[in-house]
Amino acid sequence: MNDKPTDYAAIIRAGNQLPSPPEWLKNGAKIYSPEHGIGQITAVLGKRLIVDFLECHKPVHSCTA
Repeated sequence: MNDKPTDYAAIIRAGNQLPSPPEWLKNGAKIYSPEHGIGQITAVLGKRLIVDFLECHKPVHSCTA
């Protein structure tokens, strides 16, 4: 266990250095999956994509890279 407090500013700086996703992967964009059908992107978290598909009852998490 580390006794030092969490450096939240360092976490934010590291997150800001991640490349932004392409325009077609922005929140709210519509996408199509042969397995799940039509969906809408709800979040891009690093290399993880979270999509709400019309035919699924819960969001689908997928690795984008």
